[in-house]
Amino acid sequence: DAWLVDPNDQRRLEPQPTATQTEAERALSAAWRVHATGVWGDLSIEERSATLGHVAAELECVESQMAEADALNTGVSVALTRLIAGSLKGAFASGERSTGRETRMEGTFGRIDCSRRPWG
Repeated sequence: DAWLVDPNDQRRLEPQPTATQTEAERALSAAWRVHATGVWGDLSIEERSATLGHVAAELECVESQMAEADALNTGVSVALTRLIAGSLKGAFASGERSTGRETRMEGTFGRIDCSRRPWG
């Protein structure tokens, strides 16, 4: 079993999940099947937006733990890893806030309609 260890004292912190090549290929195959079915693409803008919001909320719950583990594992200051961990939540939250918005403006050659669609 693989473990995340504290580089300062070699203390075991968290078990690290591992996968065999067969397991990794099976996961990639499953991800491709889901993609090919259009599960995400067939969702409405509102459903995609809600999903992105849920991901942002879940990341917020573990943001501090992620930052501390990353700092221990990489030797980077926890202040910087907190910024990085916080940006992940922010990326999903901004996707939620911006989806489905439509903006109209006048351009040099006429009206421009801009519609923000969810990622994916």
